[in-house]
Amino acid sequence: MTVDSYPVSYAIFSSMGLRVFVVLVCVGAGLVSTRNIICFSKTGGHKARPYKYKWRVEVTAPYRQEVAYLREYEECWIDFSRLVRLPRVRPPRGWGFLYDLAGSAQTAIIIIFLIFTFVLKPVGVSGNSMNPTLYNGDWLAVSSINRLPKRGDIVVVTQPNDLHEPLIKRVIAVGGDVIDIDFDTHEVFVNGHLQDEPYIAEPTARRFDLSFPIEIPHGSIFLMGDNRNDSLDSRSSVIGLIDERYVFGIVKVRIYPFSSFERMGQQ
Repeated sequence: MTVDSYPVSYAIFSSMGLRVFVVLVCVGAGLVSTRNIICFSKTGGHKARPYKYKWRVEVTAPYRQEVAYLREYEECWIDFSRLVRLPRVRPPRGWGFLYDLAGSAQTAIIIIFLIFTFVLKPVGVSGNSMNPTLYNGDWLAVSSINRLPKRGDIVVVTQPNDLHEPLIKRVIAVGGDVIDIDFDTHEVFVNGHLQDEPYIAEPTARRFDLSFPIEIPHGSIFLMGDNRNDSLDSRSSVIGLIDERYVFGIVKVRIYPFSSFERMGQQ
């Protein structure tokens, strides 16, 4: 319910009642708060209708220009014609400026620390198996909040393997999918659909010891590197299928080098 549609009775315009009414209108209109009001005073009456009053309300509020409102509420005129300007606050100088700068830097550092501790984790790339998407020496921001990858996601996995190191690969198939690779035509099929893979370095020609097609068990994923012919991945029993519980996180952003900063995701 707004003030404009609220019926006002004549009884409210006693000296105290009208002052309370003015205060409520000021607060309700969002112009002032109860802590901002300095004073309000009667500035004039209406000749034809004495119960109509014009009031001047002086308040402290961070306005930078004169604002005038003239509204009629059945029995009175309320004139918000003068707002007291606050003195301009000068920017801190000398040591005060340095203290403010240090405080801002401290806040930024804390925010970055919290983000990279609980939301994103930095991970470095070692090797060339993800060329041309990722390169040796790149640094990535990995989200460990949602660890249920989808096809096309780039993930970091920590499943034990003969290499004794985490892997960064792309998810090609998930639980319930059937993956088939034709190494003669260099084509990859998932659930009978030929995959469009614009991110790979060259057609998939390198085969390992696993035979295809393979049905991926639920709770597992099949990974391959974008540099298909220079990547040890789920095509080999050395790596094999990856248990989803070993997914450390999903790559979200390349944060270094700064010139290659970009959002990573499904393609």
